[in-house]
Amino acid sequence: MSIVTSLTTTQIAALSSTQLNGLTTTDIAALATTQVLALTSTQLNALSSTNLEALSTTQVAKLSTTQVSNLTSTQLNLMQTTDVAALSTTAVAAMTSTQLGGLDAAHLAAVSTAQLVALSSTQLNTLSSTNLQALNTTQAASLTTT
Repeated sequence: MSIVTSLTTTQIAALSSTQLNGLTTTDIAALATTQVLALTSTQLNALSSTNLEALSTTQVAKLSTTQVSNLTSTQLNLMQTTDVAALSTTAVAAMTSTQLGGLDAAHLAAVSTAQLVALSSTQLNTLSSTNLQALNTTQAASLTTT
């Protein structure tokens, strides 16, 4: 068991980026969802690619809208496709056009129809033809006008 699990959310939020990146992938994976929620956007943005990839789908699903909206598309693409699919519709709807436009085809294909429906027309307009081609027929059908 990782010692990091005994840290309070206040202690987690107080860790420097250097300290967080000093944690092993096992430590990162052991963080409780409440501890992950305590991470600031600055801390999340500073996570190494290895530690970002170590976040579980359950941990990623609990990220707040603010945390998700502050991740770069590069960071989102480092996550497992199942992680992106697990994000709340609110978190996906809060993504910037830059984030959405920067998702690779595999990660965009993992977005659920509920997540797609939550996007604004402005967000959808930023998707490249390559990204649109990555959508399956169910996803594409969800993009009807209302």
